[in-house]
Amino acid sequence: MKKVLFIPLNTNHVLIFEPVIDRLSCESVVLCHDRISNDQRYRTEHILQDRKIPYIHFPVEIKRDLQESFISELLHFFRMKKVIEDLLKRVAPSA
Repeated sequence: MKKVLFIPLNTNHVLIFEPVIDRLSCESVVLCHDRISNDQRYRTEHILQDRKIPYIHFPVEIKRDLQESFISELLHFFRMKKVIEDLLKRVAPSA
């Protein structure tokens, strides 16, 4: 395995991934999803910083609202899909 991509979607995931990342014998990338998360409860940047785990952000911020219309949700979905595809090409993880 050449490179592993971790995307913790909440603070518990960071706690679970941390010992795994420490024991990997290959490169890893941690992707902080806070720039596309619409719920403060699931933000992970603070715990990644506290635990000194290097991470990258999504390259763009997508402001979302729990009250947004279906059309807005759909547009955000396709924008996120494009951002994720571009990011995966750039990071090029094996797993």
